[in-house]
Amino acid sequence: MREAMALRQRFAGDTSIDFAMSSLDVSMALAPGGSYAEAASLAREGSRILEGLLGPKSSMVSFAGLVLGDALRGLGDYPKAESLLTAGYKRFEVPKPVTRPWRAFALQSLVRLAEAEGRAEDAARYRALMNQPVGPGVSRPPH
Repeated sequence: MREAMALRQRFAGDTSIDFAMSSLDVSMALAPGGSYAEAASLAREGSRILEGLLGPKSSMVSFAGLVLGDALRGLGDYPKAESLLTAGYKRFEVPKPVTRPWRAFALQSLVRLAEAEGRAEDAARYRALMNQPVGPGVSRPPH
């Protein structure tokens, strides 16, 4: 994955959407293996590029915040992680078809955060939300 990211950087440029999304992909691949510092660094870089190109209100920037939040959870920065993950979940709470996987990632990350903090009830609530249907014509899940 790092090689693919390097190729995208070389051919698309180090301020391109392609490179930014590759940075997020590699971050997401590293975090489960415990490489949280590198994952956070790559997520920050991807987020910076996306925000510069698309503005702070872009859904892609919100997704980058989710990736960074999950890496920060692994680093033990729970308050910052929760802020990013909660904001991202709220953004994708009722997803569009293209953002449905981002909603799932937000909820999975919130489950991991709640478990890391020993908040079993919150983890169970987020797990339950993962199984609820969402989308146009479906009522919003309870908070």
